Amino acid sequence: MDSAAEPNSAAVPAFLDPEKEPHAFLKARKQALFKKWSLKSMNPLFDGVDLAFFLAALKRDEESSEICNLLAASVSFAGNFNIWTPVGYAICLNARLLREAGRANEADAALEPVIANPFNRTPIQEQIDKDLWALPAVLEKALAQSAKKASCQSASRKLYTVCWYLEMSLAKVPGFAGYPAEPLQELWRQGLAKLAARLDS
Repeated sequence: MDSAAEPNSAAVPAFLDPEKEPHAFLKARKQALFKKWSLKSMNPLFDGVDLAFFLAALKRDEESSEICNLLAASVSFAGNFNIWTPVGYAICLNARLLREAGRANEADAALEPVIANPFNRTPIQEQIDKDLWALPAVLEKALAQSAKKASCQSASRKLYTVCWYLEMSLAKVPGFAGYPAEPLQELWRQGLAKLAARLDS
């Protein structure tokens, strides 16, 4: 790696090293993010969360969790929602991965920071219903975009919402507790599979 391209090598986490990445699309994303990585800037944080969702879609859960854990451990709520929102989605994804691994208690515990300090306003039931109805078509539209980078990023960010709703429902968070999780679980499974196919296309 050309040291002149490194913004602050000590501050850039190992998972962003593009030289160790076998997947061509992820390698390119890591190269771009490596140059601008920051825990204090919204856009790099969202790009990092996208990368975590990409890895989850490709069933590289350990690597996905590594990103989520780093963000959760490095960033605490300080009133800046531009920073807290992407970290909140990373926390939800980490909880999703823990729950899918049969570690429900750990998943609930992982969600505590975003339950104590929500990163989004709790939607009313009608909004959840509306989103659930619309999300499959919105996701398909995202995946159909001709530009791969835009398509995968847009699809991952639609899955942010699915993951958030699903984890809040399963953790029985007030405002989400009465919502049936199965439709969201099915949408999550289908969405991840389709994102994986687009990443590998």
